[in-house]
Amino acid sequence: MNEIKIFESSEMGELRILEKRLVSTYLGVVYALEYGDKLKIGHSTRPYTRIMALKRNGEKYGKVSIGRVCISTPHTNHFEIERVLHEKFLDYRVGNTELFDIGFDEFIRCFENTTLNMRDDTEKIDAKANSFLSNIKSFILGGFNV
Repeated sequence: MNEIKIFESSEMGELRILEKRLVSTYLGVVYALEYGDKLKIGHSTRPYTRIMALKRNGEKYGKVSIGRVCISTPHTNHFEIERVLHEKFLDYRVGNTELFDIGFDEFIRCFENTTLNMRDDTEKIDAKANSFLSNIKSFILGGFNV
């Protein structure tokens, strides 16, 4: 089962705490939020900042309010999972946007019954980054020992 947490609009401060835990990691989340009478599906490494920006833009430009928000557990393949969800809900998509004409509760039911492989590949990513940095250091320094 996919792990998500649902936040009411009055609980957005809790997202700020989650965002602080994600800083300096490779982790991000997939989110879905009530965006007026539509549903927005996205991903972010800074969910609080992203949702507050969506809230400001919605209120300022479209008179759209943000309702409930669901956030996945943090994982490294959040971009991939967002793409999978966009494909799964393609029939509900509004034009070429990240908005979907599906109710929040219906989305939650479908999401919870969809097999998604949310991974934490932090160690693998760290190993690749360290290898890359080591190779760059060797290239720049040539035969010099440091």
